[in-house]
This record gives sequence, C-alpha cells and structure tokens, in this order.
Amino acid sequence: MKSIILARVSTDDQKTEPQTARMLEYRDHNDRLDKWLEFEFDESSTKDQRVKFEAVIEEIRKSKEIVALIVETIDRLQRSFKESVLLDDFRKQGKLEIHFIREGLVLNKESNSSDLLRWDMGVMFARSYVLQLSDNVKRTREKQLNNGQWPHRAPIGYKNIDLPDGSKDIVPDTKRAQLIVGAFETYASGGKSLEMILKDLNSKGLTSPLSDCALVLSHLATILKNPFYYGWMVVKGEKYQHKYQPIISKDLFDKCQDIRLGRSKTKYRYAGKPFAYRGLIKCDHCGCSISSDTKVKKSGKQYTYLFCTQYKGKCGAIRLRDKIVDDQVIEAFKSFQLPRDVIERVNYKLNLVVENERKYYKQSSDDIIKQIMEIDRRIDLMYQDRLARRITPENYDKFVIKEKEKQEDLNAQLKDHIKADKSFLINVSSVMELSNHIVELYQSSEVEEKRQIINFTLSNLRLKGEKLVFNLKTPFNLMALCAKTSDWQGQEDSNP
Repeated sequence: MKSIILARVSTDDQKTEPQTARMLEYRDHNDRLDKWLEFEFDESSTKDQRVKFEAVIEEIRKSKEIVALIVETIDRLQRSFKESVLLDDFRKQGKLEIHFIREGLVLNKESNSSDLLRWDMGVMFARSYVLQLSDNVKRTREKQLNNGQWPHRAPIGYKNIDLPDGSKDIVPDTKRAQLIVGAFETYASGGKSLEMILKDLNSKGLTSPLSDCALVLSHLATILKNPFYYGWMVVKGEKYQHKYQPIISKDLFDKCQDIRLGRSKTKYRYAGKPFAYRGLIKCDHCGCSISSDTKVKKSGKQYTYLFCTQYKGKCGAIRLRDKIVDDQVIEAFKSFQLPRDVIERVNYKLNLVVENERKYYKQSSDDIIKQIMEIDRRIDLMYQDRLARRITPENYDKFVIKEKEKQEDLNAQLKDHIKADKSFLINVSSVMELSNHIVELYQSSEVEEKRQIINFTLSNLRLKGEKLVFNLKTPFNLMALCAKTSDWQGQEDSNP
C-alpha cells in the first residue's frame, strides 16, 4: 500500500524533522506500507484555508489505489471536525487508511465504532485547546474594554500615539477634532443636510486617515452616530466608557440622534421569561421558533406549554406540554450512556490522546520560554554595546522598549497556554463522567443550566407534532452508536 507521510508544525519556530524521522521509522518497520510521498509544512490546523493540506487531499483523491496517510498524532492532522467529514468519506470508500502513530490507532473501511469514537474524542480534545486560547484572548480584550482601552484604530478626529514608556494612547487630532465638532454642531442645529455638511468638510480638507481620500456620505453617517466622541465606545453592541478625552458633550450627541432618528424612534428591550426551550427549538412545519407560556388550571397547578409562534396560523403545529419534550430529551441523554466498564476502557484508550496534548502544551510553552530568554540575551548584548559606546543611549532605549513589548506579549501567551492546559484537563476528565450522570444532572438543574446542557449535547432541534427531532453533537453521537452496537466490546488494540 502506497503511503503519504504528513509532518506539520504550527509556527516557523518549530521543526518537522523529529516528526518525519519517527514516521519514516514507523513506515520502514511496516511491510504493508510502501514509500510514496512526504509532506512537511508549517500551517495552522485551524485556518479556514489550508492550502498545503488541500494538496495532500488532492493526491488521495487522484489515487487509484488505497493510500495510507501516516501522521504522528491526531492534533498534527487536525484540530477541528471540518476535515473529518472529507477524510471519513475517503475511509468509507476504501480509498484511505489513516495511521496515528502515538495513539496506536489505524482507521480504515473496517474500523468499528470504538475506534471512530477514539478519533472523534481526540479531535474534540485537540480542538478544546484552541478554543481555550481563544477564550483567554476574549477575556484579555474584555479586560481592556472594562479598563476603558480602545483596542482598534482611533476614529476620525483622534489619533493613536506611542508614549515614551512604550505604552499606547489615543488623543484628539487637533485639526480633525475641530472639524468633527463643527459637523456635530451644524447637524444638531438642523440647518443643513448631511450632503451639505459633507461638502463643507471635504472643502476644508477632512480626509479618511486610512486612505487619505475625501469622506463619503457613509463615513459622515458613521461619525454622527459614534458615541466615542462623547466618551463611550461600542463593541459588538455593548457600551463601555473609555478613558480618552471627549470632544463633544452627551447633550450635543443626543440632539444629533434625535434628528437622525426623526425624534420618534424609541428602543425597547424585552426580558425573556425563564423557559428551558425558548429559542432552542424550531417548528418542523414552517421553520419558525417554538415559544413557551404558562397556564394555571382551576386546581391551582401551573403547566408550561410549547407552541409555534405561527400557532394561530395554519402551519400544522400543535400546542403541547413541555413535559412531552422533556421526556424525549431525557431519552436522548440515555441513548449515549455507556456501561461503567466501557467508560473505563475508553478512558484508558484516551489517555494516549491526553498525553499527546500535554506534550503539545509543553512544547509550545518551552518555545515561548526560549523566545523570552533570547530577548533577555539580546538586551544584555545591546547593553554591552551601549557601555562600549557602539550605540547611543537613545537607540539603546528604543531597542529595549521594543524588546520588552515583545516579551510582555510572550508572557501573556505563556499564561494563556497554562490556562488552556488546565481547562483542557478538566474537559478531558469530565466528558465521559458527564455522559454517565447527565440525566440526574439535568433533572436537578435550574432552567438556565438545563439550557446549557441541551446546547452542549444536542443540535438542530425541531418539533414535528409531538416528536422532538434533533442531532447529537460530537462525541455523543459516536457514544450513542457504541451503546447501540457490540463494537465497543470488540477487539483489543491490535493496530501496529
């Protein structure tokens, strides 16, 4: 069987040689595998477009013979499920055999559900690391916003500056700020249209700082509804008070909004009632959302009902008690509960995946530490140059500021890796236990906790008459398959 060796690293600093050496040794000791192609590249497995990975896929697609794809470990091949669909199609067609060396896992057309579950669980745990890093970045950004720091380019009328200590700030751009204030005042007076104000600004030379081109009408409309100018910033619909100098008053801003909105538009926010299924289920007949309400019977008992938001129309949906759906959700949870001995067996297999992830965390952390130490070394060398008067004190200070900025970023990355590592271990240790106790957990939970459990396990929920139609999310779909068949009992690990 002809084979493809795939070695991948995430950054330029990492090396593919150790991976390749281990895979060459693996192939050479397996009489079934013939030498064919080798791919080595640095390309993130989380990118939407993986050009070099696509080249590997194209070779598999063109091959008229079965191909063995050899990778060191699951996370070197993928950290998301989007590749699984394509690779699994090749596997089902008998075109592809995948060899994960460290996991001791070989997948082919005859693989049972237990092996497929190990694959999916490995991808899920690999993906959890990336998600944890993303969450940490979001938390850092949220902290900046709560501290009043604007993380983007300053709006027109302000400018981004670098301070002597290496930090950054945003200050009014004197000439542009005056023109912006004038635009607000003119618009608030009601004497000129947007077109007239825009023509006046262009004649005074106000341009976009990005392109240095004249403003267009959409630019002006954005300026006049941006609360940044009176002290607030908006990010994804949320408002945060910033720490920079306002150039207009809130009263002036509000007058402009009254004119822009015609003094008649008022925004209302309705707080949703605490129903477990509100917004989670669609009507299978018409696609509209399923809503909830409560009714109190003469006996004094209160019942919750589900109904299509087009219930009074003719879509065919019926009104029913939420208990009917509750019972079906619980049955869905029971479908992926596995016997205790099976959970212990699968957990044993997954220990290999966990160990591989830990090695990845350590390698990533070690790489960052090396970079931090290298910066210290460069600063020390530059200090020697300063003492020997080979560089000026001013140039030395500029160099140190830049290097310290890099070091601060690396330290933040290191903290993120540590947090991700801890969160990853929590996820790994809890998924299987969650599946075994999920019914009791769900029944004893409050409404919001129930919603979180449903979102974590089920997707694409639709109500068809009294029947709840849904998909199980990965890996619970594979666990349900294991529970239905005897494959999970099957063979001990005989993979090479």
